[in-house]
Amino acid sequence: MTGQAEAIRRVHPTVSPKQAAQMLQEDGVIILKSFLAPDVMQRFQAEVDEDVEKTSTGARMKAYKLVNDKTKHMADLIVRSEVFRSDILTHPLYHAIADELFRADYGDHWLNASAVLQLMPGAPAQQLHRDEEIFAASKFRSPTDPQLSLSCLVALTEFTEENGATRLIPGSHLWDSAHPAPSPDQTVPAIMQPGEAILFLGSLFHGGGENRTENVRRGLGMSLIPCQFTPYSSHMHVPRTIIETMTPLAQKLVGWRTVESHRQYPFWQGGDRRLEDVLGLASREA
Repeated sequence: MTGQAEAIRRVHPTVSPKQAAQMLQEDGVIILKSFLAPDVMQRFQAEVDEDVEKTSTGARMKAYKLVNDKTKHMADLIVRSEVFRSDILTHPLYHAIADELFRADYGDHWLNASAVLQLMPGAPAQQLHRDEEIFAASKFRSPTDPQLSLSCLVALTEFTEENGATRLIPGSHLWDSAHPAPSPDQTVPAIMQPGEAILFLGSLFHGGGENRTENVRRGLGMSLIPCQFTPYSSHMHVPRTIIETMTPLAQKLVGWRTVESHRQYPFWQGGDRRLEDVLGLASREA
């Protein structure tokens, strides 16, 4: 992309998954109109409102460097919301588009993360970043290689330039490692009404905007990744009585503890906490 920042294409919910995936390959981002029906959104909000109010601002873990002290990041939506489990997580169009992007190269996909993201008044603009950077494999991708993730951010309140609408750089998913670093003047805001959603590739540069209003800006974020980012075998069926006879390292190797990436980014968490802490997991000392 050169010159003036390109607008984000807005897509009707009747779009075919193949067409939507093609637009994502071309631009790196689209806005889906009417992604969530009003009643679904209202029921979801009713379920999470109290928990969001109780959630403190700032990062839960020190690796969450992109979560500032005027942003609420509330994870664990599978536990908190029946509407999320039943109506949002399995959104047909979102998964059909993910199939178009991932299946030929990777097979199935699964949920990477989900959270309510609320920008409080005065929240600063977020650093521009690529979601895929949490994976070491992203360092070895060329712009034409298969994607590592597909993110979705649903507007639960109106998204405006003034209240911190997410800013993105259409076309930046095609930049290679030699491309100059992104700058804010290359971004365009994702202006949305409640119920609309941005879909964008993990290789696209983006960041939350600055909230210059007296109102909150709330969104629902989730991302999908290929099933290749899982162990070949699951060990969740192993009885806990056996697991607790193992050392912490052994427990981590079979998926009963949180692991960390090359950047010490925590994976396989229980909400915003380490899995072993949520489980109260005992272990045998090495």
